[in-house]
Amino acid sequence: MESIRKDVFLLLVGYDEENIIPSVKSLINNKKKLHFFGPSTNPENFYSVSDVLCLPSYREGFGSSVIEASSCELPILCSNVYGLENSMIDGETGLKHQVGNIDSLLSKMLKLTDDDDLRKNLGFKGRKFVAKHFSSEIIAEKWLRFHSNILNN
Repeated sequence: MESIRKDVFLLLVGYDEENIIPSVKSLINNKKKLHFFGPSTNPENFYSVSDVLCLPSYREGFGSSVIEASSCELPILCSNVYGLENSMIDGETGLKHQVGNIDSLLSKMLKLTDDDDLRKNLGFKGRKFVAKHFSSEIIAEKWLRFHSNILNN
């Protein structure tokens, strides 16, 4: 499969839980377009060189990486799985695709690849969303309230 755009690169960051990297490499003719980094303790380094965070997950406990990327003004492309539903707003801070649906993922990926204004707008709104709902002050206050309720019951 040839690249649709010459300036598009795929950075795979994280554990290869299903050992898919060899299969992915076999599908991409231009190996310079694919970079696998493995797990990272500094994801912000990858957010700073990226245009989109793509998380085509089948399961998530919570979308921490989505929130981190949104705080860096990256638009999000992720699956519509339970663990990601509260970490972004479809059509406002990113785009969701149907889990396991490759055509849905591809169409959303092409949309973000081809529309610079959409990417910038989603990223800008994503940062505002995270600041409003996930600032350290808000999270700390909610944790205090949660623990206080447990201790008082």
